Amino acid sequence: HTKESFFEFTVTGGGLSLKISAKTGVTLPSWLIIPETYNEKDVIAIAPRGFAGRNEILSVVIPVTVTKTGAGAFADCDTLTEVVYGKNAAKTEGVYNGTQQIASDAFSGCVNLEKLTLTAVTKIGERAFGGCVNLKSATVEETADVSANAFPSTVEIKRGI
Repeated sequence: HTKESFFEFTVTGGGLSLKISAKTGVTLPSWLIIPETYNEKDVIAIAPRGFAGRNEILSVVIPVTVTKTGAGAFADCDTLTEVVYGKNAAKTEGVYNGTQQIASDAFSGCVNLEKLTLTAVTKIGERAFGGCVNLKSATVEETADVSANAFPSTVEIKRGI
């Protein structure tokens, strides 16, 4: 994963877990891998607008421990081309062990986003990928709750990961 010095961590969940965002004043690496844990606490959320407008990011990998990607978390990241959810997600009886939710506008305005992996994502909010004009298709879980306008109308939505 990416070094912890690039991030700010906020305690959440009654002190048991963490919310993550980009540290201000530092240039993030192009290939960003969100850590699963920090100081023995699970990283369970990405802060609303936590990485918005950070145009140094080309790719982001979000582990299955992150259950919530906040509103506008990566909005307007013009250079972002790839997003991977649910890396190393395990299945029990054909169902992913993890419930990842993507809030409204989380990736809106990411005009160069082309590759999207939504493993273990169970809910996608309104305009989550709005304005992602280079995105051609997205595959979501069969049972995922996807807002009608989560993706641009030009994106082909496939069911069943």
